Amino acid sequence: MQIENMTYEDILCEAVKRLSAAGVSEADTDAWLLFSDSFALSRSEYFFKKMEHISPERAQCLDILFDRLRRREQREPVQYILGSQEFYGLSFKVTPDVLIPRLDTEVLVEEILKDGVEGKRVLDLCTGSGCIIETIAHEGRPAFCVGTDLSEAALMVAKDNAALNGTEVKLMQGDLYEALDGLEDKTFDIIVSNPPYIANRERASLMPEVIDHEPHMALFAKDDGLDFYERILREAYKYLRPEGTIWFEIGCEQGEAVTRIARENGYFQVVIIKDLAGLDRVVKIRR
Repeated sequence: MQIENMTYEDILCEAVKRLSAAGVSEADTDAWLLFSDSFALSRSEYFFKKMEHISPERAQCLDILFDRLRRREQREPVQYILGSQEFYGLSFKVTPDVLIPRLDTEVLVEEILKDGVEGKRVLDLCTGSGCIIETIAHEGRPAFCVGTDLSEAALMVAKDNAALNGTEVKLMQGDLYEALDGLEDKTFDIIVSNPPYIANRERASLMPEVIDHEPHMALFAKDDGLDFYERILREAYKYLRPEGTIWFEIGCEQGEAVTRIARENGYFQVVIIKDLAGLDRVVKIRR
């Protein structure tokens, strides 16, 4: 089909067809996201113009779209292609150096905010893109926020996101609590983490978008997926203030195991909170 004979509707239909043929599960949604961004069209603008033919001046937009479609056909996540993802009403830059923020993690943030963060010191371990700690800083009026990560590249993304969303978060590099060595006061009212929790044995079950594109360091935690929960809880007594709380995102089958680990480390108030699909997703822990 020649460019001069293509309408906007033709192009969108072609995008859906290509992604469907490539096995993309949400071909309609992803095709629209790539199409609308490439042509800078809103839904209402598209419906007004969909029967118009593409002008030669818009050929560059078509080239951009087709390049993006080729990447999505190779199962690169649409968020990495576009470079951003919405989370809790905010826009976050994402690159292959960080996990893509997900709706499940919004449940974690929502529960922390409901519990109250105003005037509190909050520590986010394994911060990645910064979506958890920066959303808390943006929405909850905490006194002081720290995000740590072992990955320098991830912290650079988090720094960009703090600037993008106008949040004050101290970002520190290191392995869990070791990153706090430069702080005078290393104690916090809230410790939160969405750590690596996928067991190595589950690698084969992951979709190509995940296993081939998202950072493995942020996904996998040894054989059983529990390593980071054990490490965080084993040392938490040094950093958690009296009456403080620890919050985790967990895999949907890890609630019982994380509860056991918490109790083994002296934390006997454990609440499991379900996500929107009714699956165990968040753990709230206190002594």
